Amino acid sequence: MSGVISDNVGRASGLLKAVAAGGAWEFVSSATPSAAAAFNVTGFESGFDFCIVFRKCSTSAGGAELLCRVIQSSTAQTSSDYGYAGIISNNNARKAADNQSSWKLHEGSTGGQMGTRFSGYVYSYTPKTAGIAPHIQWNFGGEQDDSTHGYHIGWGEYDQDTLAIDGLNFFDSAGGNFGASGTVSVYKRQSE
Repeated sequence: MSGVISDNVGRASGLLKAVAAGGAWEFVSSATPSAAAAFNVTGFESGFDFCIVFRKCSTSAGGAELLCRVIQSSTAQTSSDYGYAGIISNNNARKAADNQSSWKLHEGSTGGQMGTRFSGYVYSYTPKTAGIAPHIQWNFGGEQDDSTHGYHIGWGEYDQDTLAIDGLNFFDSAGGNFGASGTVSVYKRQSE
């Protein structure tokens, strides 16, 4: 017998053959957001969840906050319809805000800055479903320098559910450019 037990189902030996896989993450694309003040991840499709992974990214504006907005009809939405909650581990702060103009994925004002180096992910649940308020979840780690580190987790909701979202817009609060290093990769999987 080869493989693991879950590979073999319904055989005379009593083992069961595995059913077809579903819900696996599929690679969509990857890029370096080099020298960009903001960048968009677009192309969200109906019936899929999306995960945007940041690997060893950097920003020219140390201490800035990494911010995110939804894109609807090819436009980043700047209305005060963003709510979020999160935890910042370097000072055990709990943050919550409503009626904001973006989500704060890294809260720079508490000493847990996004820093010059960061990695993490943003997960978007069923973004192309009109009538359901878009939700995201995030998890980031970053360092301002060799002695200041921050770990940030959170959840957010966009309070407008009349349109499905087409993507996400990322930028930093200080208006700095993203560095030449690091990659941003996009993955998708069936949500239903």
